[in-house]
Amino acid sequence: MDFIKRDIESPLRKALLDAPVLYLNGPRQAGKNTLCRSLGDDFHYVTFDRVATQASAQADPIAFVNSLPPKTIIDEVQLVPEIFRAIKYLIDELRLTSNRSVAGHFLLTGSANIMALPNLAESLVGRMQALTLLPFSAAEALDGTINFIPSLFEKAPLFQKVSSGPTLYQIIQNASFPEVSLRNLTDPVAWYENYLSNIINRDIKALADIDKITQLPRMFTLLANRAGNLLNHASFSRDVGLAVSTYKRYLTLLEHVFLVILVEPWFKNTTKRLVKSPKIYITDTALLLASLGQTSIDDSSIKGAILENFVASELTKHICCLKGYKLFYFRTSDGKEVDFVVERNDGAIIAVEVKYASTVTSSDFKGLKSLQKETGPDFIRGIVLYQGDEVLPFGDVFFAMPLSCLWTKS
Repeated sequence: MDFIKRDIESPLRKALLDAPVLYLNGPRQAGKNTLCRSLGDDFHYVTFDRVATQASAQADPIAFVNSLPPKTIIDEVQLVPEIFRAIKYLIDELRLTSNRSVAGHFLLTGSANIMALPNLAESLVGRMQALTLLPFSAAEALDGTINFIPSLFEKAPLFQKVSSGPTLYQIIQNASFPEVSLRNLTDPVAWYENYLSNIINRDIKALADIDKITQLPRMFTLLANRAGNLLNHASFSRDVGLAVSTYKRYLTLLEHVFLVILVEPWFKNTTKRLVKSPKIYITDTALLLASLGQTSIDDSSIKGAILENFVASELTKHICCLKGYKLFYFRTSDGKEVDFVVERNDGAIIAVEVKYASTVTSSDFKGLKSLQKETGPDFIRGIVLYQGDEVLPFGDVFFAMPLSCLWTKS
């Protein structure tokens, strides 16, 4: 299988120079192990996927951690949560007694977002940085660049014609898990079905003891059918046949193992009545297609939602490799909306509308202009991503841009 350089490698290497502990999390099969092993032979490697190693760490976490040399990779660390406190004790001891730097002492990897679990994350506050590796972005798969977000904050795009390249369906299949993207699988749908089953029956079971785990595949399929929509918790819990509290717990677990993305609403202040429900997306759009039984997009009745899901996934992958950006959506109670708002740490924003069409008109910028009025000088640029091949200005700060600008080198 070919090796594709990951965009997160550079921030990962920088973090190893600063933090005593680095936690690289992300969905199973996203390429964490391959990335870590590419860092060099001076890293020692252990994995809790091995039963004996896991048992040793559980029996005496402190003794296990103390036995490991500096620059150790611990894979699937979420399987032994007791290890985090033992690592804290060791790092604190090394800081007190050692004259050398303890940066890069441990590189932890895991298939669950432990940063969302306060009792684990708090153990290493001030000692650990966290990064997230998702499946290939289109930029990684197609030898492009993830400069889309920072470039829009820096300058207005120039008029240009952009080559169309692969079809949207082909791009979605490439911007996926390495096992699918880099291999010519005879039955990729079967691979995704098996993947989903393994995540539910292995990773989620390891995170929590849940009574109705057989409900999770159906719940995931229903979520896939609502990709790009606001998530009404009360209504959805009725559809899936679970109590609201149980459904919310299961939804949190699906988010923690990186199967779904919840995008929260953006608001500048609390004086405006903005919709507060999150929007739901599936982290990997090829997995979304497989779950829906979709083998094409142009003929799909939800092609707009599929494209929006793809953009949500791509923007999330970009933000994981960049510092200082967050992803939201915008919608007011009277129906004004924008698909995505990317906010920089200083409060500046760019906004992105997604259109399946190959042409754009001035009316497509209505929501973006409403958001501009809400934000004033914080609004840097508004973009309509579409399936045409030209970058076109629609005013000083509004532009239509081909979808391929998400990954093409400018």
